[in-house]
Amino acid sequence: MSPHATGRRRVHRSVAAGVPLAVLAVLAATAPAVGTSSGEARVIGTATLGDIPLGAFSNALLPGTVADDRGVDLGGIGSDIYPTGRKGEFWTVTDRGPNGQIKVGGSKRRTFPVPGFDPAIVKIRVSGDAVRVVDAIPLTTSSGKPVTGLSNQEGRDEAPYSYDASTPLAYNPDGLDTEGIVRAKDGSFWLVDEYGPSLVHVSARGKVLTRYVPEGLNLAGADYPVVEALPAILLHRKNNRGFEGLALLPGGDLVLAVQSPLSLPDPDAGEASRTTRLLRFSPKQKAVTAEYAYRFDPVNVVDPGEDDTSELKISSVVA
Repeated sequence: MSPHATGRRRVHRSVAAGVPLAVLAVLAATAPAVGTSSGEARVIGTATLGDIPLGAFSNALLPGTVADDRGVDLGGIGSDIYPTGRKGEFWTVTDRGPNGQIKVGGSKRRTFPVPGFDPAIVKIRVSGDAVRVVDAIPLTTSSGKPVTGLSNQEGRDEAPYSYDASTPLAYNPDGLDTEGIVRAKDGSFWLVDEYGPSLVHVSARGKVLTRYVPEGLNLAGADYPVVEALPAILLHRKNNRGFEGLALLPGGDLVLAVQSPLSLPDPDAGEASRTTRLLRFSPKQKAVTAEYAYRFDPVNVVDPGEDDTSELKISSVVA
């Protein structure tokens, strides 16, 4: 999604005052819950991850992947978080890696300062005011290569450039811009990705088992199975606004959240829209079984003083 924080990473523990949840809770609830004075979450503590050089972290998982981390520390492990079942421990997933934008000749270019970075599933333990990494699993292809976080397709995804925006980088059909994470009963993981957008099934040790993408995406050359099992309409996702949230329902089905409204019937309409989508996916059927419209509150209700509707986004969902 957006550029990584390059410094310390903080985990906030929050509680909501008796909010009744039928299926999904979207973060940043604004309306009071029935029988309570406020439905807003409140921070009850803050824990901080110490500085971990990104190169050392990455090369310990997959030797030789990062030649120069340009002084960037591990960050962005909070793209999503899922409890392990042990108090204070959580599975998290990184974003696609450090990235930014530099304007060249009047146009913005997407930069990847550490192009060798490989997204990873990271288990953390929160104790008091400290966050500690206790395990990390790199995401790999069928042949064991790093998937990387690089853009997939020319003409659809932002062109990738070097740290200074001077040198084009190669597209990589294996690349994943990971966001949501849940862990299934069998120990495997499900992730969502913004590029496709896609739903990704990953083994307990990080190997991509299947990547489910929209019909008509025509993603060629990936070193893992790619299945066009999602609605073609998702091809109209905005750049950097693909799937952002993922929830595991009690029966094993998944709920995927599109971060922002689709660019339909055209980009201007998408920017002005307040309606995004939730999809229900059955791992047993390997298919989408339901689709829902999710209506955002007006932007000035979510963020008083803000008037840009295009900034409305779903960040995370939980069953």
